[in-house]
Amino acid sequence: MTAYSLESNISFQEKGNSTASHSASNESLVEVSFKCLAYTLIVIFSIMGNSLVITAFKLNTNGKLRTVNNMFIVSMAAGDLLLTLGSMPERITRVLSNDRWLIEGNLGIYLCKLANFVEKLCMIVAILHLSMIAVDRFLVVFYPYRKIVTKKKALWFIVIAWLSSALFCGPLFYYANLKKKKGQIFCKTRSFFPNWKVWFLMFLTVLGTTLVFVVSLYISIAIHVRRNKRPGCFDSLPPFDRLSSYEKRGLKASLLSFQTVVVFITTKNILDEVKALASKLQKRDQDIFEAYMMVDEVIGNIKSARKNIDSDFQIWYKEILDLAEKLGIVEAIPRKTSIQRNRSNTPSSSPIDHYKKSVAIPLLDSLIIQMQDRFSDEDRHARHLLYLVPSIIVNDTLELSEATEGMLFWENDLPFPKSLGNELRRWQSMWQSAEKELTSNLLLALGACDVDAFPNIHRLPLIASTLPISSAEAERSFSLMKRIKTCTRSTMSEERFSDLAVIAMHYPERFEVDEICEAFVKAHPRRLFQATLFD
Repeated sequence: MTAYSLESNISFQEKGNSTASHSASNESLVEVSFKCLAYTLIVIFSIMGNSLVITAFKLNTNGKLRTVNNMFIVSMAAGDLLLTLGSMPERITRVLSNDRWLIEGNLGIYLCKLANFVEKLCMIVAILHLSMIAVDRFLVVFYPYRKIVTKKKALWFIVIAWLSSALFCGPLFYYANLKKKKGQIFCKTRSFFPNWKVWFLMFLTVLGTTLVFVVSLYISIAIHVRRNKRPGCFDSLPPFDRLSSYEKRGLKASLLSFQTVVVFITTKNILDEVKALASKLQKRDQDIFEAYMMVDEVIGNIKSARKNIDSDFQIWYKEILDLAEKLGIVEAIPRKTSIQRNRSNTPSSSPIDHYKKSVAIPLLDSLIIQMQDRFSDEDRHARHLLYLVPSIIVNDTLELSEATEGMLFWENDLPFPKSLGNELRRWQSMWQSAEKELTSNLLLALGACDVDAFPNIHRLPLIASTLPISSAEAERSFSLMKRIKTCTRSTMSEERFSDLAVIAMHYPERFEVDEICEAFVKAHPRRLFQATLFD
């Protein structure tokens, strides 16, 4: 059917149908220009914004943006882009031509059908996608630990939304046609659609129902979010499934038990001794002799606490009761049975006696054993070097032969290892007859050692003073290297890398810039630093 073959069919409908040309002809040039400008801006921003959304989703190869919610947004952006390209140009031409249809023939008919169909199709698709986005957010808020809408389901929902919208708007594509009036061609739908009022009423019903549905969902979300407390304690967490709820209650009961408070306070008081040792050993410039003395002192303090556990635990238990009172926890002990395999069943007459025997004493015994195993005499390869300390060498009970044999561990570093035994005896005699105060520092002893008289002993304190007592310095170096040689600076030379590492390690040191510049000029003379011709 062509545009001119419709003249006989539309002659009976011209009286009852008004066209937009009547109103458009009364529009001024300013109004027409304003409408064209507005439509043009809508086209530009719609194409830019929707294309950017689709491109970002397409190029996101790692999948972080490809969520269910974003799938709905991208589909809606595609609908908006289709509406812009399929309807906005037709709107602009109708404004400029007083609502006339400029293309005639079969091509004009199909473009008329397509323009009416695409416009309503994209509107229905948009409101359906807004509904799906609202439903997805509702499910995420009310069921945060359940993945109800998957990506596969979301894809099916999108396909169904487009197909149902196309079926609903199908009559517009079928009935839209060209209408000739007073020698001019117009694109009309209502003139040829017998049930236009019924369809339009259904269209308004879909819009209104969707609006009420979306608003209801967002109101429910707001109420739910406001009623729920902020996470921060066990009682404010949302309901889990049966197993998770059971584990949550079990964890809460375990943390708020009196036995947990006892273990916490007891462990804190016992490890206070080890905390000081750990902090001390991680510092720089630690002497191996001082380190072993600190270790022995800590082990002695722990043994003393084990010996005086009756009096010390009285003080600790008072602290336990104070903390339990603040938390609202009642003093209690586990039920006793004749046979118990999974927990301590120590016989006791009171709660304090029970926890002293079942918690404090086993922890102290275990810590003493672990400290002695970790710092045993067999693992102290440098323990024989401690005999060189003047305050120790003066002791007549020392076995110099055993000390000599142990120091020969560094035989390859000694200039005259065969004479080490004689040097030790002379070293002992010298300090036994010395009138000045005996030092307990290896570095001070090294200063008092004559390299000609004691060549071997002069070398051994150097070894003892440079032995690392922990891995803290190495860990500091590794961390420093990671901060300097990052992925963006991985091509630096070895010399520059070493220089930067030295500067970073000695950051507190301050250097004179003038001295550095002068040293650089002397090492690398340049004509730039030489006197000019005018001097």
